[in-house]
Amino acid sequence: MKNSATAPNWLQITWRIVENFRKLLRGWVSYIRHHKTPDPAYQCMITLHCLTRGWSNEMLHTIAKAFLPKYRIEPKGVLGVSSESEVENVARGIRRDGYHQFSHRLPASECEAFLALARRTPARLLDGTFGVYNAKEPLSQRYSLTEVSLIDDPHFQKLMCDSSILAVAQRYLGCAPVLASVGMWWSPIFGQEPNDDAAQMYHFDMERIKWLKFFVYLTDVTRESGPHCFIKGSHRAGGQPKALLRRRYERVGDDEMAEHYPPESFLEFVGPRGTIIAEDTRGFHKGRNPMTKDRCVLELEFCDSLFGAAYVQQNILQPINELREAKAAFPRTYAKYFA
Repeated sequence: MKNSATAPNWLQITWRIVENFRKLLRGWVSYIRHHKTPDPAYQCMITLHCLTRGWSNEMLHTIAKAFLPKYRIEPKGVLGVSSESEVENVARGIRRDGYHQFSHRLPASECEAFLALARRTPARLLDGTFGVYNAKEPLSQRYSLTEVSLIDDPHFQKLMCDSSILAVAQRYLGCAPVLASVGMWWSPIFGQEPNDDAAQMYHFDMERIKWLKFFVYLTDVTRESGPHCFIKGSHRAGGQPKALLRRRYERVGDDEMAEHYPPESFLEFVGPRGTIIAEDTRGFHKGRNPMTKDRCVLELEFCDSLFGAAYVQQNILQPINELREAKAAFPRTYAKYFA
């Protein structure tokens, strides 16, 4: 009796998986031809992730990387890894846990340069308007600088072509990394409650098939100044509960998340300015809302393919010499940023 009651449900789920795969593959063919992902295909990718608990992403990534190149990258730069074995140790830890917090930090002088940019550049507020960050009179729980305002900055370009970052991204992805996005934002003290639009409640990302993000704290971050939080191991296929995946992108509160994961899985990354974290944000994560001090964070995302969410092709008008050389050596990595 039990089997007959559950069989239709499994048949329905199997049919949904097959249908979504069919539509996704049709969209993949369109992406190869036109370098744009049809939105229905992208939505199918999200649906499949939720139906298969992430195994669909693993399968798609395995297929994709078999046809993608790898570059010879000498690890040298801000992460402090200088050998293939060190890069592999970092990647292995991310595969297991979903993150790695580096002991090396971005130099204070670089942090100051980025902060100067963040203080003078108009940023998008949560209501869609723009404003310049003002610590004394904040207008929003988040000030997000646009990509256009970042990619021509020489300090940002230096990070975009940092070979230690590229080496870790490539080793984790198993193929030549593609720079998918860059970002920087302020999270000021603004109200007592977390804001889901400011990514201050638990959620997972799903813009690409597989990716790795690098976060850099530009300000000192303590538990009271908005640390980045992550659920250890929740990035792995099968690591997210069905009950939460049924809700797709809906944000999840702390109490409900605690019903599904043990206390030791909840991580909060604190550290002085310059702290660098690599993370697979397919896992559940959030930024805690600051209570005593504003937080500023920089981000770079590398992926296996730009298949997925819509993106805007950018053109770097004045690349520094290091970025020009990186573009020549690793053309696939910078496909989004050079016309």
